[in-house]
Amino acid sequence: MASSNKKNLLLILFVVVNLIIFWRLVVNSNTDKYEQALKVAVNLDELFLPIDPSNNPTLTNAFFSNNLYSNLIEVDENNNYKLDLASRYWFDTANKKVFFELQNSRVSSADAAFSLKRIIIQNSVLHSDFWNIICAENESSEKCSERIYVENDLLVLKYESEPKSKYIIPTLASVDYKIVPIAAFDVSDFRSAKIVDYKVTSGHYHMLKKADKYFFVRNKTNLKNIYSEYELVNMNTQKIDEVLRQNKQPEFDIISSTIKLLNTNYIQLKKSNWEIFSTHNINITMLVFSKNGIEKTTPSERFSIAGRVAVQAKKLINIYGAKDTIEFFQDFGQGYLSPAQSELIAAERQKNKDFTNVNVNIGLRNVEKWKSFFESNLDIEAFKISRIPMVNTKDVKPDLYPFGNDVSFDLNLSLISYAANIGLLDMSKAEVQEFANLTVDTDRNSFINLVHYNTLKKCLIYPMWASPYTTAFYGKYEHSLSKFNSRTLLWKIH
Repeated sequence: MASSNKKNLLLILFVVVNLIIFWRLVVNSNTDKYEQALKVAVNLDELFLPIDPSNNPTLTNAFFSNNLYSNLIEVDENNNYKLDLASRYWFDTANKKVFFELQNSRVSSADAAFSLKRIIIQNSVLHSDFWNIICAENESSEKCSERIYVENDLLVLKYESEPKSKYIIPTLASVDYKIVPIAAFDVSDFRSAKIVDYKVTSGHYHMLKKADKYFFVRNKTNLKNIYSEYELVNMNTQKIDEVLRQNKQPEFDIISSTIKLLNTNYIQLKKSNWEIFSTHNINITMLVFSKNGIEKTTPSERFSIAGRVAVQAKKLINIYGAKDTIEFFQDFGQGYLSPAQSELIAAERQKNKDFTNVNVNIGLRNVEKWKSFFESNLDIEAFKISRIPMVNTKDVKPDLYPFGNDVSFDLNLSLISYAANIGLLDMSKAEVQEFANLTVDTDRNSFINLVHYNTLKKCLIYPMWASPYTTAFYGKYEHSLSKFNSRTLLWKIH
């Protein structure tokens, strides 16, 4: 009996020891896996320098901001707001204050206050005007910045308007409102501070540049199972297409959402055992008339010009997952057109197809590709550009140019303000404020619906198609990327 018990104990001990050995092998295997460096394809042609999360004119800039810096509040893969750098927050509605606790955070309350004050003073954000959310009307930026301060190690925001307070959390979760540690700046005065040290970040990665190559290197983080390093490989749609047409295996592991895939690319990648993740169709590709283009044309002339360009664009550019659209806002959100309005806009598009008596130019990168189009459309001229012109660049703008912009599932002030700022909605700053002060959802929807309809009726923009953003993986990767936004977040890829 004693001998039998001894054998059983030895057997149990043998099993336990082997389980421990197996567990250690698995852990070491996983650890080794995440110590490798990966390569990610990014459209670096669209990177505007300097890199600064308070100014994201392109999706590539946003890619850098989203992977190097973090927000107080983040948006998860299900489009819900959750804590990020902040460990807790609460509103004191009686005193019109919101408090943020940053316990065991990667940044301090002083870092957060510095970043937000800097945004208000330097006024570089394209999206929500945060000063208009928390400040009093006609309040100076200097006075407004005093509403942001640290008290008892808590970050405090003192806001002016209760109706606008509902926009505070969504705005702080948007890409322009990343927190940058004070140590990353050249000076300690937020009024003039510029980021100079990209090794000091609030995100899970910091940036190194070696021989004109960018690398994201993992910070000390409590997150497990994130890769130690990413090398950024410069790619765009044309380059990806060339590589795949030659039946070459791409020299990278991930294709970020900064690169649009063509239908042919999707088929080729799937044949080569790539996994492709797609968002909802949240990217709207449209033609935008610049101020100069609007001044020299009538709405009917703009419909004629844009309609012919759109037909050719759809022939030349077969974006994966693209669906024709006549709207900026889509029917999964609010502010979209009613059936009657859709019919009227569609009718305007159909009846305006003749040549015009005015000459306009369109901004394109690959003019040669459009040669036959210009030969048969003599009222439209080519205007060669190196990149898509943006409202905050000094580039000379053509009369008309293609442009892509995200839409969302709700009428957030960030989207509305941004679209109004860069001319995608026919909406003055006063009207943005009028919208922000509305408290009833039906009133907000009706307000934006009318703005949306009038913008399309004047043909200030000409939506062509709605398409998804894609992130492609060579091999088996798990991820928690979101179908609701364009972000390829590297620390969410495992």
